Amino acid sequence: RLSQMQDIAGCRVVVADIVRQDQLVASLATDFPSASVIDRRDNPSSSHGYRAVHIVAEMSGKPIEIQIRSSLQHLWAELSEKCADVLDPAIKYGGGPSRWREFLSKRSELVASYEAIERKLHKHVGLIEEEVGHLNEIENSLASEHDRPDHHEQEARQQLNCLRRRVALMEQEFEGVRQEFLSQRKKIADHLLLQ
Repeated sequence: RLSQMQDIAGCRVVVADIVRQDQLVASLATDFPSASVIDRRDNPSSSHGYRAVHIVAEMSGKPIEIQIRSSLQHLWAELSEKCADVLDPAIKYGGGPSRWREFLSKRSELVASYEAIERKLHKHVGLIEEEVGHLNEIENSLASEHDRPDHHEQEARQQLNCLRRRVALMEQEFEGVRQEFLSQRKKIADHLLLQ
């Protein structure tokens, strides 16, 4: 019955990663300020681990649902669909054999842990870019002002050296997170694709 349906039309958008997913969700929430945002990433909707963000908005007075998935969330959902087709349709809704629910749940947790590292990596990139911006401002200031008192120039150079050390440390930390990210990505791909 139409009166009982949450939406009468829908679409799915699959984006490359969790960062782009967050950006698209924020953009759509701005475009549809009265829309409901149902975030099933931190709290999957069923016992087997479905993760995505659903936005229920209105267009021309009719409810529509926009599903937004990262590529890994989508890959997991396709795996779940295939299991439902081959093994038991109840799997899609958290039913079916417990062994398969556990199988899907563990893969969903892998996706979530990978996406947490992905967010961490993106945050590191943003912090490094911010510090490099400060560093460039100081360098430009030093290059453009030639008649400043010596003590001001000395302070600026000390600040510049401090920023350079901080950026170098951040880049080392970033490399560690990047290695963790690549390792986790391979682990997830192996589990989702090969098993």
